[in-house]
Amino acid sequence: MTKTIRGTLFTLLALLCLPCAPTLASDAPALLDFQYMADVNAPPGGFVKGRLYMAEFPTEYLSGGVHPSCGGLRLQNSQGGEVPFTVLPMIHPARPEQKHPLKVTSFVDDGTIELVAEFSNTKAARPGGIVALDLGTRNRDFAYWCTVEGSSDGRSWETLKGEPVYDFSSRVDLRKTRIDLPETHHSLFRLRLSIAEQLPETLRTVGVSLADLRIMIFEQRTSLLRIDSLTALQPSLQERRETVAIQSDAFNVVSQDGESRLSFPEPIFMETIALETSSPAFSRRVEWLVSNEPGTSRLRKRGGGTLQRGPGREEALKLDLGTGFHRFQQLLMHDGDNPPLDVTGLTFTLLRRMVFFVADEDGGPYALHFGQLGETLPRFPQYDLSSMITRSNWESLDYSPAVVGTVLATAVAAQTTASPAQTAATEHTLFLFILLIVSACLALWIILLLKKSTLRNAQKDSP
Repeated sequence: MTKTIRGTLFTLLALLCLPCAPTLASDAPALLDFQYMADVNAPPGGFVKGRLYMAEFPTEYLSGGVHPSCGGLRLQNSQGGEVPFTVLPMIHPARPEQKHPLKVTSFVDDGTIELVAEFSNTKAARPGGIVALDLGTRNRDFAYWCTVEGSSDGRSWETLKGEPVYDFSSRVDLRKTRIDLPETHHSLFRLRLSIAEQLPETLRTVGVSLADLRIMIFEQRTSLLRIDSLTALQPSLQERRETVAIQSDAFNVVSQDGESRLSFPEPIFMETIALETSSPAFSRRVEWLVSNEPGTSRLRKRGGGTLQRGPGREEALKLDLGTGFHRFQQLLMHDGDNPPLDVTGLTFTLLRRMVFFVADEDGGPYALHFGQLGETLPRFPQYDLSSMITRSNWESLDYSPAVVGTVLATAVAAQTTASPAQTAATEHTLFLFILLIVSACLALWIILLLKKSTLRNAQKDSP
């Protein structure tokens, strides 16, 4: 009997220990581990298999450990299948002036030359519309007044610009065949060239009279104006960064031994930081220290600079921190003999992020999962798409916009509302409660076994 009870006790203890056994974690995060999810909705017409789409990552979730660059991001189709993607910062690269030849679709010359030309918008680099037309001709000595109209359907026309085009290269190096326009996105252009009734100011400066102008035009009309080409121009662009600014007062400043350390209670993702301070005059050397492990001894320098304000100095209160996420970050300010800066607020600047993917099925919607808990950051997936869509070519690609819908918190997100100490205390209390119930049941079971055994022995001993 004693051996039976002892064996039962060992079996129950083994069962109690099973929930505490360690489990192996996979490198790829399971979708149940993500804190947030949102539908990715298609443009009108729905998703088309094989087409490239771009959806902007929700800007309100850019800061903190759920930033898409932290690796915790996956995309699913409507069947639950994994969809490859790539994430890029919204940086419009610099580009030179773009030239696109137009296709002439009609030409009429009844004293006033009228021609219609077509522009294919798919050839245009994004962003930016047409800012000028250039008339290609080998003719010399002519002067016309050119009116340019634009249309998107060929029925309704909008007057864009009217100005002269001319050439007097037989007498002087003076030629103008470019018509500057207000930026437009029309696909059709209509040009009307008529005899100039007014003398352009540029001709007055070189001594051309209105009579001379009319003689030149008359001579030109006998040889006809041949238009060899018509070119649309897009402007050159400087690099442009699309950012979002986030203001925060969630920081701590500790000053000691001529140094001030500004730290953050929670992980945060940032690319630039600007200090708000009431200190009137200072020039302070600062260092940006980062680490993914706790403890000041683990911090390493990632960047730095000088913050300054005062007489003879241009105000500089912003630091460029580059890109990259770190769980622990500090701004070390070398005060020396100066009083610490009175930091009243911070502004973080973050680049907006774009998620590119190729639809692997029609219809949709797709689902975006992001944000993960854990001591280590998940590995960012390296799909083939990341080598095809890059910072330098994304604007020239033919993609359709998709829209990220309402972001919903998953059950995992609820775990972030409690501090680690609160979570540990709750788990400890729950464990003790379960242990108490199991122990009571075990004691009751043992008592019943003992009573049953005693009754059985009594029955054997009775005559």
